Amino acid sequence: MRREHHAQESALPKVNVGSIETLKLEREAFKRVITDNIVLISKALRQQFIIPEFQTFCSQIEELYFKCKDIKGGKVAAYIPQLARVDPNYWGISICTVDGQRYSIGDTTVPFTLQSCRLGFLLTLNQINVNYCKKS
Repeated sequence: MRREHHAQESALPKVNVGSIETLKLEREAFKRVITDNIVLISKALRQQFIIPEFQTFCSQIEELYFKCKDIKGGKVAAYIPQLARVDPNYWGISICTVDGQRYSIGDTTVPFTLQSCRLGFLLTLNQINVNYCKKS
């Protein structure tokens, strides 16, 4: 897939657009560019994302990341070959909300398997559901 993407990318003509400050886009070209993402752009301009204070939220995630990063207890599940081969010191968090807000910190570009972490994810979703139902 990476080779295919690279081949497509290298086949495109290189255009010198200058600096971002001098970049211009004609009205029709601008419309074509934003059409597929108009709902997302509209929410961004009106500050109506699912997490309104996203920077604050990201700061809290970053705090949690650094608190948990130094936890070294436990062992890699050696009975699952895919997990046995992975360095247990990798640690990262990536979040993407339903409306496209994204935040990543740590070793988020390292490929990994979802073998055992799905249980924690499911338990978290269950707790969120319980808390949501209690508020209703």
